[in-house]
Amino acid sequence: MHYYCNICGKKYSSNELVWRCSCSNFLILKTKGVLKKDDIFNERYSLWRYEKALPVKLDDATVTLQEGFTPLAKVNWKGIQNYFKVDYLMPSVIL
Repeated sequence: MHYYCNICGKKYSSNELVWRCSCSNFLILKTKGVLKKDDIFNERYSLWRYEKALPVKLDDATVTLQEGFTPLAKVNWKGIQNYFKVDYLMPSVIL
C-alpha cells in the first residue's frame, strides 16, 4: 500500500507523514485490492470491523464510540434511489 501523485507520478510510503505531493497535488492511496466478506470482523461493532481495508492498523490506543453503524435512510431524490446516512442518530457527539 502506498500513496501516489497522478500528476508527477511520485510515490510515497503509507508510513510517511505526508498529505500532499512535493508538486502540490493531492495524493491518492493505492491499496492491495478488494475487501472480501471474510475480511470483515463481525464481532466488532465499529468502523474497525473493516480494518483490512483501512490504511491504518488497529492497536490498543484506538478509541471508538460504535460510530460505524449509523443507519441509512432510503430516499428517492430526483428520480434516483439514494441512501443517506442519518448522522443525527450517531452515538458520538462533538462538543
